[in-house]
Amino acid sequence: MERIPTMKKEGPGKEPYIIEKADTVSYLGVEIKKGEGGPLVPERHESENYFYTEEDYELRREIATSIALNKPLLFEGGTGIGKTSAVAAMCAELDTNFCKVSFARDMAIEDIIGGKTIVKDEEGREIVKWYDGNLMVAVRHGGIALLDEYNFQGSKVGSRVNPIIDAILNGRKEISLPENDNERVQVHPDFRLVAAQNPPGTEEGQEFTGREQLSAETFGRWTFHKLPLEMSRDMRDKRLAGMMGEEVDIKMPEEKFRRLGEGVPMRELKDIPGMTHWRRAALDILDQLKAQSTGADRKMARGQRQRLYFNPRLEQGLINYVSHFYHGDVNQVWKDAFEHLIVGMYKDEADRASVRELLSLNAYVPQTADTKRRPLEAGESGQEETAETWERVAAFEDKLAKEISGLEAELGIPPGEAREGVALSLADAEKILGKESMLGPADVERVFGIKPESVPNIPFSREELERAKELGEQLILQVDTMVQKASGLVSREKVPLTLENLKKKFTKAHDDGKVFYEQDWYEKEDFFTNEKPRTGWRLTSKEVVEGTLSKNYLEQTDVLVEHLTKEVFKGVKPPKQYEDAIVEFKRERSKIEGLMESDWQEASKALVDLKITSLVRELPVEAMYRLILNDQSRKDKPLPSTYTWTASRGSGGNLVNVGDFDSRGASVYSDGPGLRDGYLGVSLSRS
Repeated sequence: MERIPTMKKEGPGKEPYIIEKADTVSYLGVEIKKGEGGPLVPERHESENYFYTEEDYELRREIATSIALNKPLLFEGGTGIGKTSAVAAMCAELDTNFCKVSFARDMAIEDIIGGKTIVKDEEGREIVKWYDGNLMVAVRHGGIALLDEYNFQGSKVGSRVNPIIDAILNGRKEISLPENDNERVQVHPDFRLVAAQNPPGTEEGQEFTGREQLSAETFGRWTFHKLPLEMSRDMRDKRLAGMMGEEVDIKMPEEKFRRLGEGVPMRELKDIPGMTHWRRAALDILDQLKAQSTGADRKMARGQRQRLYFNPRLEQGLINYVSHFYHGDVNQVWKDAFEHLIVGMYKDEADRASVRELLSLNAYVPQTADTKRRPLEAGESGQEETAETWERVAAFEDKLAKEISGLEAELGIPPGEAREGVALSLADAEKILGKESMLGPADVERVFGIKPESVPNIPFSREELERAKELGEQLILQVDTMVQKASGLVSREKVPLTLENLKKKFTKAHDDGKVFYEQDWYEKEDFFTNEKPRTGWRLTSKEVVEGTLSKNYLEQTDVLVEHLTKEVFKGVKPPKQYEDAIVEFKRERSKIEGLMESDWQEASKALVDLKITSLVRELPVEAMYRLILNDQSRKDKPLPSTYTWTASRGSGGNLVNVGDFDSRGASVYSDGPGLRDGYLGVSLSRS
């Protein structure tokens, strides 16, 4: 076991605090794989005179934990306490690129992003060649990007770097580089983000001018860790003494160590005793902390200038931590998850103690002493009994549906209600679905300024709408023209309802955020300039269908087909056009799967040409139409952090997706059919 000789790493009888092996480095037990080297790897000698105190080891443990979870980490603290040096030294030890981007300084954009320069080729001719800046080296080849003074958002660096960072934080595996002819750059799987900032405004009597409070959307993308504004006297004394070569007693007790666990798939966490208990307890604890830590009369985090926010990403982060770090002790792994993601958000030790007390009060008490991972036994908890009950109910419902279907056949009734001639009134449909789930002619006229000359009959039966309500679908009337302001003598004119015209008309969302995210890559694409919604009524799932995230386009179609047969048309025979489309898909599937390996552009075309694609996926303009209708008429934003993969292709062959509708506006991207992304799913839409 190789140790780093320039650091004091152990107390009496304790194992080393930093262990370096040939391929990994361990920081207080958190083992990280080394990188592939690169031009921005710091020299080891640059940090050889550092002396690490207990606080320094804990800081490296938090960074290593975020690297292991691939979760961006944001530190807020004072100047000179070791944030930058910690990241740089770890990059040297991990043999990975270190890219520092200073938001507050007048750094040249070319140094960060890159640029074009004139060089001579082998024959002496001058040619124009692109070179990567520091950030792009790390994005392309792996490494840690340190965004320094992150909340100094007024800098020119921020205006260019933030779109790249936001794309990566939104789960994009590929980013566009306009400076290099819109090159699509693959984000290296070992690329990681760490940010550092001072508090906004004045805190503890220290004033940090020019810093802004991060919004809820921005804050929620990071693991936030509050550091002191100044080093303690004890920490300063130990650092100086160690640097001078004096003997310093550094003690890191065993409870300060963390170790990656066996890697339990999230879907299997339910099989571990105590996990269901902690899932409920975690939500209760977070609700209590949110009530105590937000608002003008908050009792916790009162001395912190940066507001704390609690959102679903935080809840998902806890589950992600537990999935990676569980090693047999359910209470310990949840305690450690809260330490990394929640306790670290608070500056005052009293606040941290309050969180820890809540964790102790909510500890899981097992029925036996065995807390190792094992299959659940019958009757172990009420939750499992409830799940079994629902399984029996579902089986009974399936049996009943088959009996009803058989009775209908005996009586000569066609399977499922005939769609032709069904004409529910608007009032009936709204009563079944609820006002929030029906966007009809009044909403269309209010938002798009166009009054339909005649409202088409609703082509769905009462039973179909009742099932749609259960599935969280919306009934939406689509039109293909709208009214916009005109120039000259005409004040208002009808125009085709295209993405291009939507972008011109709608700039501000109901919450004063943007409707469209700032992008221009698609402005000459046919789906932007010419494509219009298919007119008539459609039932569309408001969010992405469960199970479609982290699936490629072909795999998503598998999920949609299963969703149609088992959920949408549960207990009834699907309409013929759906049956035919499913048969075609199953016939062509293996061929398309082969094309995805050999010719992804041809696979993309084949996927779009499938009948099932046009039947159940939105066009990009339809997805944006739906987002705008909900925002302007219902003051609601679907797809706030996910994308729906649509039925349209870009000119380069990529398949277009729309979503991430937050305060910065909805984004439009395109990706190859083989992409699997945790934010990219699909909303089912049918007529």
